[in-house]
Amino acid sequence: MKRLVLHIYFMFMALTAMACQSNEVEATPSDKSANTMNITINGKMVSCQLVENSSTRALLAQLEKGDITYEADDYGNFEKVGNIGVSLPQNNESITTVPGDVILYQGNNICLYYGTNSWSFTRLGKIEGMSKDEIKTFLNAGGGSVRITLSSGSTTGIKQTLADFIDGAGPEFYHDIEGGIDAGFLREAVDRLVTELPPRQREAFVLSRRDGMSIREIAGVMGITEKGVQRNINLALKFLKTNLPLFLIFMNL
Repeated sequence: MKRLVLHIYFMFMALTAMACQSNEVEATPSDKSANTMNITINGKMVSCQLVENSSTRALLAQLEKGDITYEADDYGNFEKVGNIGVSLPQNNESITTVPGDVILYQGNNICLYYGTNSWSFTRLGKIEGMSKDEIKTFLNAGGGSVRITLSSGSTTGIKQTLADFIDGAGPEFYHDIEGGIDAGFLREAVDRLVTELPPRQREAFVLSRRDGMSIREIAGVMGITEKGVQRNINLALKFLKTNLPLFLIFMNL
C-alpha cells in the first residue's frame, strides 16, 4: 500500500512541476511568515522577526533561492559573526545591541548578538521568544565556531521536523530516524526525490549527505568552487524540505 501511495505521490509531483513551469513568477513576501527567517544551530531552530528594509528584502530573496549556511565565531565576547557568502545592501545606523539582535555588518557578515555593543551597522531583526541565557546557550556563547543555517520563515510543524532531519543527515541518514517515521520508507521517498533534482544539485547532495565528503572534497570532484558546492546543496535541501511534507500527507490518506 505504501509503495502505491508513493507512486501516486510522485505522479502528482510531476504534474505539479509541469504546471508550475508555465506559471512561475518571482515570489514576493506578503504575509507575516515572509517577514521572518529561521536560524538553525546544532539541530535547534529559532525564529527571527525581520525589520522592513532593503537589506532584509534582499536577504529573503536569497533565501527563496535556498538556505544560507555559514560558519560563525565569537567576537568581543558579545556576538557570533561570520561571512554569509553574499553581499546585501546596507542601511547603517548607530545601534546599541541587546541579546537576540541580528545585525548585518559590512554587507556580507551576519552577527547574532548575545551581549551589548554600540556601532554603526544594519539591523536585520531579532530572535523571538528566548531569554538572554537561552540565547547564550543557543549560540554557544564563548564556545568557538558554530555552523549556522538561515532559512525561510515559512517552515513549521512537520515540515520543520523533516527540515531539521535533512539538515543534520550525513552517512548515518539511512540508519536512524527519530519520531517514529519508518526509516526504510522515508529513505525510499528521499531517494526518489533526489532523482528529481537537477544533475549538479543531485551530485553535490549525494556526495555530501550520503558519502560524507567535505565541501572542499566535493569541489575537487565536481570541478567547481566551494561556494558553488554549497549553493547546490542548499537548493537540494530546499527542494527536499518542500516536497517531503506533501509526501507524508499522501502517505496518511
